[in-house]
Amino acid sequence: MKSPRLQLDSASRNELLLQAYRGVLALALFGFAMSLLLFQAYAQIALGLAIAIGVAGERLTVAGHSLFASRLLIAFLAVAIFALAGSGDGVNDAIIYLCGPLMVLAVIFLPLREYIACAVVLALGMCGLGFATLLNRLELPHNDSPLWQIWPHLIIFLVAHAANTFMLNSIVSRMGRFLSSERSRLTEERAVWHQAAFTDVLSGVFNRRGFMDDAERQHRRAQIERMPLAVLMIDIDHFKAVNDTYGHAVGDLVIQNLAAKLQGHFRNTDIIGRLGGEEFCVLLTGVDHERAQHSAERFRAAVAALPVDTKAGPVAYTVSIGFAWMKNNEALPALLQVADRALYRAKQHGRNCVMASNYWDKLTVGSKL
Repeated sequence: MKSPRLQLDSASRNELLLQAYRGVLALALFGFAMSLLLFQAYAQIALGLAIAIGVAGERLTVAGHSLFASRLLIAFLAVAIFALAGSGDGVNDAIIYLCGPLMVLAVIFLPLREYIACAVVLALGMCGLGFATLLNRLELPHNDSPLWQIWPHLIIFLVAHAANTFMLNSIVSRMGRFLSSERSRLTEERAVWHQAAFTDVLSGVFNRRGFMDDAERQHRRAQIERMPLAVLMIDIDHFKAVNDTYGHAVGDLVIQNLAAKLQGHFRNTDIIGRLGGEEFCVLLTGVDHERAQHSAERFRAAVAALPVDTKAGPVAYTVSIGFAWMKNNEALPALLQVADRALYRAKQHGRNCVMASNYWDKLTVGSKL
């Protein structure tokens, strides 16, 4: 759960709450030590309960119950304010020192409605303490402090409290919007860098790193769900002759054209990558060897039938395709090796064809192609 206005994620919110609890616990332990030396049993019992609540809240935060823990901390501080104020002169320094931290915690951890309710309850409590102080002083026959001195202090506190309430909400809300925009910007930048790291600049499909990363995930899923899976290894025939005849600029256009045809022919769920040079690879998920061979054959025919338009005129090219399929939960490197062996056979058989490997008879992982 995110912080309502500060837009913290769950981990940051829990860490902030944990630090708040540990800070309160440290102060409570110090106060308890001082109370053993200087104060009476009343203070010792109150601080002992505060330590117990602090330990419980800290454990709740560690366990992930941050919403309940944050409300417990705020309620505990509110009770502490009234207890300390009620034990003295009513509207005293305890309120001034503790109301600020209480409202800061409330604005960070509570939704707006609960935050305003907390501020209102605190203000009403101050008014109640003011009346209690007034009644107490009316009963005292010898009181040097005039009664009119109580109300200015109370009014000043209420005005300052209202100003702080709205100011804190405004500041934290603006900070939350800023953090949210920064998080969005960083997410966009991360996506750009991720695309640059895993995408081939020339063709626009995955590079070797991106292909292997995505293919490994799909391969593990296919093994777990027992889905069929096939791999196509695709190579442009006589690509060196294209570069030598028309130049590297036309060769780049051929590679881009092939990548576009791959993306248009295969499904969005299939993984397409350029492994290097003129060699591409396609991972087909949920496809058995017969459908893989049929799809590869249709793609080969489509490439041969449609030349690419260049400044040098239409340039026709063909591709050779080797394919392999997962038979007995083979590892992905083994399947790629099978498909690569099949591609080698396709080139041996005159190119511009689709071939399967004889891996199932002879080839073993790690053998020399």
